[in-house]
Amino acid sequence: EPDNVTVRAGLIAIHYKMGNFAAAEAQYQEAMRRKLNSADLHYNFGMALVVQQRAAEAERTFRLALEAQPVHPEALT
Repeated sequence: EPDNVTVRAGLIAIHYKMGNFAAAEAQYQEAMRRKLNSADLHYNFGMALVVQQRAAEAERTFRLALEAQPVHPEALT
């Protein structure tokens, strides 16, 4: 289901936890192309960026998570 934001957010999380950052980024870019939006989608990709030490990009992505859900518990920390 290419437009299912929950599935896509889960795929991003799986890929980054397995160290497959290129696949996580590809999933995120496809989600953005499809104009999908959810706090978990942005948060999971932000975590992939943190692991890669891409702090400035991660911060921007976490801000998107908070815009989507202002009280997202993980993005607030």
